[in-house]
Amino acid sequence: MKPEKLRMVNFGPFRDETVDFTSVSAMFLVTGKTGSGKTMIFDAMTFALYGKYSGSRSKLTQEQMRSSFAAPGEQAFVEFTFSVTGHDGSTKKFRIRRTLPTDHTSKSGTVSKKPSESSLQFLNGGKWQAYCDQKEISDKIEKEIIRLKFSDFSKIVILPQGEFANFLRMNSNERTEALKTLFPQKELDDLAQKIKNRADEAQQQLSKAEDTIADLGGAANIPVLSEEIGKLSSEIGVLSEKSRKLDAKIQESTEKIARADERLSNTRKAAAAQQAVARLEAERADIERTREMLGKAERASKIAPLITNAGRAEKALVDAKNDVSRAEANLRDAKAAEQDLSAREEENEEKRGKIRDYERDAESTGATIEKLESLAKAEEEKTRAENELARFRDAAAADRRALETEREALLAIAEESGIGGISPESVPQKLLEKVRDLEGEKHRSETSLKTAREAEKRRRQIGILTEAEADSAAEKEQADRNLAATKEILESLEAQQAAFERNNAASVLARALRPGIPCPVCGSKEHPFPAKEGGTSLEDKIAAQKANVATAEEKAAAANAKLISVKSTLDAEKAALSQIERDADGTIPSEKEAESAFGNAIALLDDAESRYSRAADSAAKISELAEKVSGIAKTESELSIKAEKAATILQETKKTIDGSHGTDKESLKLRLESIMASIAEARAQVESFDDMISAARGTVKTDEALLENCGERLAQAKADAAEATSALDEKIAETEFESADDARKWLLGDGEKKAAQNRISRWESELSAQNAIIASVGSDDDEESLARLLSDLRDSREKARNEKAAADNEKAEKTLEMERMIDKRGILSAAVERRARIEKEEGAAIRLSNDLAGKNPKKTQFSSWILAMYFSEVVEFANERFFRLSGGRYMFRIETGGSKGKQGLDIAIEDYSLGKTRPPSTLSGGETFQASISLALALTDVVCNHSGGIRLDSIFIDEGFGTLDPESLDKALETLTQIQGQRMVGLISHVEAMEMEIKSHVVVDKASEMHSSTIRIENLG
Repeated sequence: MKPEKLRMVNFGPFRDETVDFTSVSAMFLVTGKTGSGKTMIFDAMTFALYGKYSGSRSKLTQEQMRSSFAAPGEQAFVEFTFSVTGHDGSTKKFRIRRTLPTDHTSKSGTVSKKPSESSLQFLNGGKWQAYCDQKEISDKIEKEIIRLKFSDFSKIVILPQGEFANFLRMNSNERTEALKTLFPQKELDDLAQKIKNRADEAQQQLSKAEDTIADLGGAANIPVLSEEIGKLSSEIGVLSEKSRKLDAKIQESTEKIARADERLSNTRKAAAAQQAVARLEAERADIERTREMLGKAERASKIAPLITNAGRAEKALVDAKNDVSRAEANLRDAKAAEQDLSAREEENEEKRGKIRDYERDAESTGATIEKLESLAKAEEEKTRAENELARFRDAAAADRRALETEREALLAIAEESGIGGISPESVPQKLLEKVRDLEGEKHRSETSLKTAREAEKRRRQIGILTEAEADSAAEKEQADRNLAATKEILESLEAQQAAFERNNAASVLARALRPGIPCPVCGSKEHPFPAKEGGTSLEDKIAAQKANVATAEEKAAAANAKLISVKSTLDAEKAALSQIERDADGTIPSEKEAESAFGNAIALLDDAESRYSRAADSAAKISELAEKVSGIAKTESELSIKAEKAATILQETKKTIDGSHGTDKESLKLRLESIMASIAEARAQVESFDDMISAARGTVKTDEALLENCGERLAQAKADAAEATSALDEKIAETEFESADDARKWLLGDGEKKAAQNRISRWESELSAQNAIIASVGSDDDEESLARLLSDLRDSREKARNEKAAADNEKAEKTLEMERMIDKRGILSAAVERRARIEKEEGAAIRLSNDLAGKNPKKTQFSSWILAMYFSEVVEFANERFFRLSGGRYMFRIETGGSKGKQGLDIAIEDYSLGKTRPPSTLSGGETFQASISLALALTDVVCNHSGGIRLDSIFIDEGFGTLDPESLDKALETLTQIQGQRMVGLISHVEAMEMEIKSHVVVDKASEMHSSTIRIENLG
């Protein structure tokens, strides 16, 4: 991850500030006064990515990070643009934006909290596109983009103030948890879990098998169970044979019972059939009468249609006579009603005449009301025109007074500005010319102030560089002396080694002897008593001293390079100051004088601009008022004509009003309403009468036509009745019936006829069936003898069944017992076989799972062993830097003890100057910084090497440099300079030497009570 741009709006002490990381060098320094907001830059990056804060601000809420300069309801957010480079070299650019919660006030005044929101975009084809939904951002940052959790990010990318040395001071348990997040072991953990799951399952199966074997009496119980099973099998065979014989006896008895039962049933059936035939013969006479009834009914049904037709004709004749009587009565009533209404027609015509009189009176009254309304409108229009004219004359007078007032005000401004004696129209232009002159003076004083500040800055820098030059010269001299001293020590050690080798040739030779290789002195290939070695400590000291000489040479070279660099920078600063003095012709005011002159110029310009603004506003008002005043006369004339016209219309309207019915409009309206009500009432009465007489005349015509129709239907009904009666009489004469009524009583309905037929059919069927039963049975058996025989047979069968049931029950019990023993033997045999198979097939998995879980001689879990391997690599990388930073005095050493199961995760400090091991807590502040930064950089290197996708292109360190002495600081900067080619290095520090050494600065200017903190970038020489 490499930052490119960071924007902070209403975040911490910043109102709206942007840090462009593309404008700074690979290693830059964040500087500023205490409390200015330097650390807030790193906090903003962390907040944008994870929505959290690191270091001392980790417990702050998002609301507490909102700037005090933000207005209520104003949005506060951080927007962070960064790039990520994969191990394949491809680079993606991302932009994340995260807001702080904001109070929102609705239209009703209700205040609610708008929660934090976030968005993540990526650059695709030159356009920003959404990368994922808001709820997925945290997961995407941790698993796909940065590939670090927040806790890991704050350990190896951003090292917060106050937590820089945390990893160094951790105990084994804390370090284990930290390493677990930095070095995920998912695949190894999954493998170990699979092995554990397999071992657990095998162990469970093995335990179940052993429990089963124990519950069933052990493996030795298998032959005992087999012997018992054999005995039970023999007993079951004997019982099966006994059951078979009893079953045959029961079958024989059952067959005899069936035959006896059939003979008894036939005997009983024959007796019942004879009784039924006797009963049916007794019903024969009634059956014959039913047959005779059905015959007469059949003959009567042949003349039934003529009887029905005659009855219908007679009924139709009676109905026709009744209809004629009703029609004659209705016609008489209708004619009487018509005569009554005709007598009232003259009265109705008189009402029509009254309606016409009412209508003429209503028309006259309505015209008078309309004219009165026109008169009221004319009076209102006349009053409105007169009022409008009066208001216009008042406004015109006010405009004239305002015009004069504005002219006087504009001339007063001119007098204040010292340009009196000119026309009001010329005042704004004169004041504008004065503003232009003062703007030029302000620009000249501003340029002078910038020159004074730049010169003062260069003088301060020259002073600092002069001191730095003297310090660098002293450091170079000291480095040269140290180099000479280390070389002298090396020469002395080498001389001691040469003398030792001359005096102890045999010992030197002994170190070269190897088994099977001839001795260069005696030629023997066996060396049973080689001379004891000596001088090994001198060789180690020479090697160590050579490393010290190399280190001293590096320091001397670095000191010389630093001195050259400081001199070069000092010369450049002096040349720049000389150029500034030449550009100013040798006259440069003090910064205070320049600031005073610039302040005066601004004050004069502000005053002039204020007067010009007032004059311009006044001139605009004068122009507007003058235009209004010029049109007053024309408008006044138009309004006067309008008022006179309204008065004329009013007089003409008064002349046309007829006052015969009065001139009170409300009274006239009431009179008109009364007339209209009378008209409506009269019309309703006339229309009602017309409807009534028309309806009466229509009723008379309708009743006359109805009476004529009823007469025609009566004649037809008489003819039809005579014809139907004649046909019926002729047909009766041909039958056995005396009359139509006699024939009608023999008629049967369909239901009655069918019931009689069904009765005869059932009687005949039952008689035939009973005679057939008697003929088929023909038995002479005695029912009582057969019943006794059947009872004896059933008793014999029941006894055999009871004996068989007892034998079957005994057999079932013994069979169940044998089956239980067979199942028990099978389960026991299977458990013994399963135990042997599991021990053979899964024994290795169980032992391996125990080893991985820490059940081994060292009691170390697999995950702890893997983390110890990673940590040993971290320590190896860290030792390279720690040894160099400490001037060859310190290295880390992994402790082999530690907490139970955590061997290899505790560290100690190997102090070569004292020749002993020390705990990290005994290091001084500067030494702690050296150790901490060595571990931090090593963690970053190892995480990148093992990540398979993470590439950490940046590291940011907040403070810690103030604890270093000059030499240690040089080494720390040298270390950071070496890694800046691989990644961006951002530092926060107050150390002046770092400000001199690091040329790219992000400067944070501290906020005041009235202004927020600001950020600017300075890239020095």
